Amino acid sequence: MRHRCFTIALLLVCQTAWFLLFLPTPLAVFYDNVRYEEAGWRLANGQGLSLPYALMPDPEVRSWACDRDGAACPDDGSYPTALYPPLYQGFIAVLYLAFDRSLTVVFFAHWVLLIVALCCYESLLFRVVQKTGYIFGVVVAAGYPFVAHIAAQIRADHLHLTLVAACVLVPFLALNPWQKAGCFGLLLSLATLARPYTVLAVPVLMLFPPVVRVYAPTIRTWCVAICVFTLPFVLWSGRNADVFGRFIPLTVGGLGTSLYLNVCEAELGSSVIAANAIECRRRIAAFGPEPLVRSVNQALEREAVSWIRAHPWQVAALLPRRAPRLWISLGYNRKGLSAGWPLLVVGLGGLLALACVGGWVVRRDPRYRPLLVLVVGYWLFLLHTPAEARRTLPLRLPALVLAATAVDAAVRRRQGEPIPYVTGIPLSTT
Repeated sequence: MRHRCFTIALLLVCQTAWFLLFLPTPLAVFYDNVRYEEAGWRLANGQGLSLPYALMPDPEVRSWACDRDGAACPDDGSYPTALYPPLYQGFIAVLYLAFDRSLTVVFFAHWVLLIVALCCYESLLFRVVQKTGYIFGVVVAAGYPFVAHIAAQIRADHLHLTLVAACVLVPFLALNPWQKAGCFGLLLSLATLARPYTVLAVPVLMLFPPVVRVYAPTIRTWCVAICVFTLPFVLWSGRNADVFGRFIPLTVGGLGTSLYLNVCEAELGSSVIAANAIECRRRIAAFGPEPLVRSVNQALEREAVSWIRAHPWQVAALLPRRAPRLWISLGYNRKGLSAGWPLLVVGLGGLLALACVGGWVVRRDPRYRPLLVLVVGYWLFLLHTPAEARRTLPLRLPALVLAATAVDAAVRRRQGEPIPYVTGIPLSTT
């Protein structure tokens, strides 16, 4: 495409402008994300992956580590942690080892990740659609603020998003089978160790032959993918077994708070309404001041599961409207509806509809199988809770690709051209 350099520059400049617009002034870490930053700093300082007790007062988890090795719990009150998957804290630790403790460095690294994610998106778009679909995808992405919004915050979500964007690109690249299998396995593993939302898609992506053959066409390359995928988890769970004496493949946390939000949604209504959000927080706080403490989280989980079992049809009735709400952010919790909510419904709702059409159009193209499995598995994980729209951010770029594919297919049909991804493309041509 003749003007590709110009369109890439347009995309990156526009998204950089969004990023700068959303940067906090002064630079700061908000909410519980301070635990990521603190854990990264302590790891860079040679104190292992740990947190001060004041920042995460969990006596049960602390006792696991301290009972095994008293030296792991120094006099400053800190203790080893497995509160979150390890990748983002490790990412911050690497930055601090190289440049010392500086939020400026972290935010600059987030901008670099944003550029990498957008380059993966553009590269995939360029490979799968013609001119009209490509221009549509680039223009929409250039004016799409949601990805840059999260990039301008210290959260694990942004690193996760970038790894997902790279992962879905791999099956479309002209790599040899060994490289493709190794890259896909590693990126999927790292994405899951940044945020566990991909976990339901993993069994299909790693074990279901029609999907596996896309990036690992032989038994040997499949073994490479499995080994590369498994190794980071072996290292992480091995560290946890040594420190805590327990098998912890992801985190010590659970789904208690997330599941309890089903109760709040059914009995109170949307958390966008301030009174509902405040009452839900009050109910959660009644279980304990810190919902991520293991004992509190388990109590919330037991209560939520018991309530869901007693009201299965009530929960099922909420699911049809949950997916659109996870995609279309109508406002912030406790702040009411956004002034521009009708535009958000039309714009984001239209893109979601186009992405669904695009997913149906490409269903026979084997290269899209990992992308579609990842998207479906991600949605299944998210639907267990009425979470915030930011949870769907890693799906935004793949969805834009599918929306552009729907536009591309419509244009090809109108012009009477063949549509390769409708009939499927042999893997040897990828």
